[in-house]
Amino acid sequence: MVELDPVGAYVAGRRFGDTTRRRLVRFFRAVGKTPEELLEMQRIARTETDEDKQFVVLDIVERFVSSMKGTKSTKETMYYTVRGFFKFHRRRLPDDDRDFARKLASDRPRVVGRINFEVFQNVVNLLRNDPRRLSMILTQYSTFSGAKELCLINENYGYEIGQRIQAGESPIELAMVWQRKENDDPWFTCIADFGCVALKQYFESVRGYPGKGEPIWLSERPQDRGKNVPINETSYAQMFTRVVAKLGYRPQVVDRRTLKHRNAPKNPSHLRFGLGVHELRDLAISQSQRAISEGFNPESAEYYAGHSIDPFHYRKLHNLDPQYRKEQYVIVQKFLNPNFDEQQRKLRDQTQEIAEMRERLATLEAVFSEKIKIK
Repeated sequence: MVELDPVGAYVAGRRFGDTTRRRLVRFFRAVGKTPEELLEMQRIARTETDEDKQFVVLDIVERFVSSMKGTKSTKETMYYTVRGFFKFHRRRLPDDDRDFARKLASDRPRVVGRINFEVFQNVVNLLRNDPRRLSMILTQYSTFSGAKELCLINENYGYEIGQRIQAGESPIELAMVWQRKENDDPWFTCIADFGCVALKQYFESVRGYPGKGEPIWLSERPQDRGKNVPINETSYAQMFTRVVAKLGYRPQVVDRRTLKHRNAPKNPSHLRFGLGVHELRDLAISQSQRAISEGFNPESAEYYAGHSIDPFHYRKLHNLDPQYRKEQYVIVQKFLNPNFDEQQRKLRDQTQEIAEMRERLATLEAVFSEKIKIK
């Protein structure tokens, strides 16, 4: 039995219900059919013995997604949203043995990330007196996460992270039990020492330690104030955009909704500058390569990021050996530290100072030996 409002039933209670609804409405309008018509078509298709007829609705979906303009990720999201709609109403679409989703391609040129370590250090320095935003960014970066994974950590681990910080644990390992893109397996990652320090400062000077069921960072939207509503991906990404804009790396964000005239400029946050918050994951993976000389396995960085390092599940070391995971993270975290360059400079200065002291000591020993010979 199909609900009277199939779209409403599907999006009810979903985290991004409004966005999901807009995607589905766009799909139904584009193909010129109502949700009820397509669900009925799929019900009939599932009873057909002719294979071509079994795939008739799937073909409609794939033709629409193939006609879209945008990034690969935009097309994949639409594809899986529509498939989820049919699955929810027990009219599941057949699997496509042509591997349709994986073969989707972007219509836009690949944007080269512009967040290097220096830009990241400038962001951290700007937020030194803002424990809330600083702790968010350092947690995302040190866990090799994207905005989505950060929001999942925020919503599910607030109380546990607070308890472990109070117990003095650092770094803090987290079980990421959610799927990520092509990776269907759970993985582990860690919050680095410097991330734990930032979180402790935030808890003790601003927020207080989260209670059971509470997120780490609450939403600051006017409609959410006073409620236990976690910050969402969009708000976090916009926050990061404003930070890099304030540093002069990209234009200021203009909220088109506040502009009344029809020809208002598009919101720069929709343009691609290579300065998005997702670039922090790439920066962490790139920065980790500096640790290879100290025994760091580059596959570990991919693992912490939730990437599939072995689709055939032959190399299981990271999952089977918790001690190896932790040892690898201990090696890499100092290279991720935003003060890494300063630490390296101090280490070089100390090394040079020790070398000079040894040289002076050798000179004094030589002079002392010479005086003894003379006597």
